[in-house]
Amino acid sequence: MVKTSSYKMLNQSSDRSFRHSKKPYLSIVIPTLNEEGFIGDLLREILAQDMNFEIIVSDSGSTDRTQHIVNSIIHLYPERNIRFIRAPKKGVSIARNNGAAYAHSDYITFLDADTRIPPNFLRDAYLEVKRRNLDGAGCHLEPDSEKFVDKAVFSFYHHCILNPLQYTKRPGSAGAGIIVKRNIHHAIGGFNPNLPTCEDLDYIKKISEVGRFRMLKSTNIIFNTRRFDEEGRARVWFKYAVWGSCYLLNLKRVKFEYEFGKFNTEKEDDMLIPRS
Repeated sequence: MVKTSSYKMLNQSSDRSFRHSKKPYLSIVIPTLNEEGFIGDLLREILAQDMNFEIIVSDSGSTDRTQHIVNSIIHLYPERNIRFIRAPKKGVSIARNNGAAYAHSDYITFLDADTRIPPNFLRDAYLEVKRRNLDGAGCHLEPDSEKFVDKAVFSFYHHCILNPLQYTKRPGSAGAGIIVKRNIHHAIGGFNPNLPTCEDLDYIKKISEVGRFRMLKSTNIIFNTRRFDEEGRARVWFKYAVWGSCYLLNLKRVKFEYEFGKFNTEKEDDMLIPRS
């Protein structure tokens, strides 16, 4: 994406401080539940980024090799600030809030274990939030799919739904890729663990009620379509459409189950082999 010259100057002038700052610029919180197939790849992509950050993996009771993979990476990179913590109960909101409680930086970034991030994602997101004086921001999603239908639907979702909604009292964005000021997160009470669905939309709405929330222009995240592959695209998009309509119209939510940790994959992770 095209960036302004002032943004480029800020980016270039920050190179040294980004590498050598003692305090982390971002606290990256990753909720997990049986994510052995993805967590290693995401952690490697984060560790490859040239920025001072801390990583907090907040687990909801994984029974697979998730903890082993995270601990192996902690062992491989002892100089990096990575922690694996246990959430008190199962639940994506509980895990996110639990991770955020351990955050030390002024900004928290929430990522899902199965998302992927482009090079310089963290720096671009942080600098844009600072430049635009945002209290919170969401990311557009790029599907990790070559299917035309996926690319078309996600493009429509971004340009016709998310972009207009960011200027309303009910903005929207996915839970993965939210960046928020830590004091704002605590001021609004974090994610609501009592909501079975749309906890991310509720969270974003609360941010917009006390601060300034916008969609990022400089970067995005790569969204895993495993739920679409396993459950069926029509069924998943129908659920999202119903949830979104209920959110926008402030209606009682239809009770579709959101199965945190259900959609694992048979993909093997070679996380024990460091990648350059």
